[in-house]
Amino acid sequence: MQDRSPRVLDDLIAQRQVNHSMVAIQELMHTVGVLDPSDRRTAGAIVEIGRQIKAMPPHRVFAPDVEALGRGALLSGILCRVQGYERDGRLRAASCSCRR
Repeated sequence: MQDRSPRVLDDLIAQRQVNHSMVAIQELMHTVGVLDPSDRRTAGAIVEIGRQIKAMPPHRVFAPDVEALGRGALLSGILCRVQGYERDGRLRAASCSCRR
């Protein structure tokens, strides 16, 4: 969304069928919620996030089942413990693992 990915990656994504996790949509919407309304960049970011979500074909959006979410939470907890993450790092690890 920030137009910083290498062209080779953009070309690869354009050629493949892409599936989207409901968890990723939740993370995008969380971002919208935490953006500072007084920041001049916020309106543009919200428009772009909305555009990305609307571009996801409904048949390509899936919701992970309870087992997948549970396994992701367990693995992120182990990662936090083994890597010695502080509180902020733990939250980032938890949200990333749910996408896998």
